[in-house]
Amino acid sequence: MMIDKRLINTVADSKKWIGITVLWNWVALVVVGWALAHQQTIVRYFGGLKPTLR
Repeated sequence: MMIDKRLINTVADSKKWIGITVLWNWVALVVVGWALAHQQTIVRYFGGLKPTLR
């Protein structure tokens, strides 16, 4: 998805908020990647809790 530069320049604070959004997306990507890589460790840490539907 490309960001319209003309639209960004019309609102003064938009660059800041877009930057913050991009930063948080990268943080989320790193956290999810870490969680996937360490899934077994996380399961062992929490004692193998299994979700139940009752």
